[in-house]
Amino acid sequence: MRDREKKGGDGRGTGFINWLKAREITKSQAYTLIGLANSADTLLEEGKLDPDAINNFSKRAFMETAKSDPEVQKLVSEAAQKGDRITRREVKQLADEWTAMNSELLPEEVKERAEMGELPTRHLAPLVREMEKLPSEHLQAIQEEVASSPDVDTVKMLTSDAKNLAKYLDAAAQCEVLRQSNLDVEMALEEAFHLDCLNTTADACETGNSIRTNNSQTLYYLEAVG
Repeated sequence: MRDREKKGGDGRGTGFINWLKAREITKSQAYTLIGLANSADTLLEEGKLDPDAINNFSKRAFMETAKSDPEVQKLVSEAAQKGDRITRREVKQLADEWTAMNSELLPEEVKERAEMGELPTRHLAPLVREMEKLPSEHLQAIQEEVASSPDVDTVKMLTSDAKNLAKYLDAAAQCEVLRQSNLDVEMALEEAFHLDCLNTTADACETGNSIRTNNSQTLYYLEAVG
């Protein structure tokens, strides 16, 4: 299939499409299978997978593994070579474990709870990913909060807060009104965090940006037709 695609795919003719139709294979299915083959080749060529362990993978697990970090690929390959059945879910679980347990952003108290199985890494990994988007000066409050209450509800709440904070920072950077004012953005953010209204703050700033953009477009249109 890959050879056929190379000869007649990517819009270079109808040969590949007709070949697929004759075999009742959709274009989407074909490129999924090509991606699967490419993923398997990558893992085999780089020595990250024993050929005998290939049958332990589901189709999607191959593609998910090929996109993962090298450390995660190693963990997945080791599991497959032990005889474990590897699905996309198992790949994601191993990726979450590696992300959470190797992140320097999470306090040790939290990692200890995760190691003991009291705090699932599937909840910690999204928090780490959101924290990675934030400047260092905004991390301490989140770290202190999760260290004092290392439970699932707190982790979920802080993940949402971190996401909203990143959203606000992005909107604030584009907000002309804030740039021209004497507002202490850091103090405002800290207060919004403690009042649990970061989402409202972010939405307000995005609304301001939207209004400013619409006004600019309207002015441009009036000048053009004037």
